[in-house]
Amino acid sequence: ICTVCQTKTSPLWRRGDKGEVLCNACGLYHKHHKKPRPISLANSSARSARRSNHQN
Repeated sequence: ICTVCQTKTSPLWRRGDKGEVLCNACGLYHKHHKKPRPISLANSSARSARRSNHQN
C-alpha cells in the first residue's frame, strides 16, 4: 500500500528517501519535486497524452 495515496495497485512500486513504499505516481512526483505528492493529485484520474490531428 502506498504510504502517500493509499493505493493498492501500481505498475511499479518505488521507495522514498526513508524507505517508505510509494506507488509509481507518488514515487515519480517525490523524485522530481522532493516532497510528497498532494492528496488532490493522488485522488485524480491519470492524465492522458494529448495527440494532435496534424497530418504530414
